Amino acid sequence: MIAGAPAHCQYRVVKQLSPIVCVIILTITLLNSAEAWATEDLLDNEATPDAGVTSFSIQTDKDTSKVWYQANRFEATEDGDVSQITLQLSVDSAKQNSAAAATSVQIHSNDSNNELEASLATFAYDSHSLVSTTGSRDDIRVTYTGTASLTTDTYWLATYSDGDRDTDDEGASLPYSDLSSQVYEGPWRWVSGEQNRYSQAVTSSYTTINYAPLAVISGVRTNPPAPESVPSNEGADDQLSTPTTLTLMLPAGVQCTSSPLTASGPWMQLPSADECSATPRAGAEGDPTLLGWATNPNLPVEIAERQVANGWGAYETFSDDGQLTGVFIPAGGYAAVTGDTNLYPIWSE
Repeated sequence: MIAGAPAHCQYRVVKQLSPIVCVIILTITLLNSAEAWATEDLLDNEATPDAGVTSFSIQTDKDTSKVWYQANRFEATEDGDVSQITLQLSVDSAKQNSAAAATSVQIHSNDSNNELEASLATFAYDSHSLVSTTGSRDDIRVTYTGTASLTTDTYWLATYSDGDRDTDDEGASLPYSDLSSQVYEGPWRWVSGEQNRYSQAVTSSYTTINYAPLAVISGVRTNPPAPESVPSNEGADDQLSTPTTLTLMLPAGVQCTSSPLTASGPWMQLPSADECSATPRAGAEGDPTLLGWATNPNLPVEIAERQVANGWGAYETFSDDGQLTGVFIPAGGYAAVTGDTNLYPIWSE
């Protein structure tokens, strides 16, 4: 399975064993717990124990030209491409749909005074679902989509609403939790204390708060850091090594020119689209393009095309009990191997 990374590996290309299979054997001597690039939660504090202890309005007073929004500083502790953000909002039950659709989220850079700077990306409303109802208010989970490539740095997540609080009551508010009680998943973090601000005017009049919204920022870790402790190569010959076989299942008519595979740090780079070619199927127009490599030969082509077209990186499938059952890695992408694995090329239609 694609799950670990070879700190040191030996490889050799074995002659074609059958008309349809080319085998590359890797001997993994040292392993760590890195993962293939895949969409995951980079920041997730929805499970915080004191959710909803307070809330702040996000709305527009169109008669006074004031914009009320909430902005919270977060730290991207490693590089990542953000593709989706979800927030929990509290809205008037009678205005659930219009209130949700009126909101949007922006990622801002952070200036030298730890204040909001230029907006780097806007994430537009995509959909929402009901979480719970209390009296005349609904808690809803709102999904926003967009793209933002962030490097290791500090940023602001700001939530806005075009709803007019005075005339159509479409103003929304965000349930918050005390930052000192946050429960996190993912590598990124909210920045606690005075750097989290609440603005009630276009001119950015800030009020210091110690709360952060219930949010999930999802995306791809584009440059995962090296493990905290990488075993030394000294004495590796004396350590117990586990032979592991990575098999590239190349059907007849398929050729790849990248053998032997090479390792870069903890990652093994797979053949790219430029390095592989296939004989066109009868009746097909044009040459097929290698989209990537999958542990499941029947991976739907539309999934592979979507991952590649949107730059979303690797794609994982899971069983009903949460066990990893398969991985797709775009052509030229990186992976690591912890057990005997077959990889099948996935071609464009």
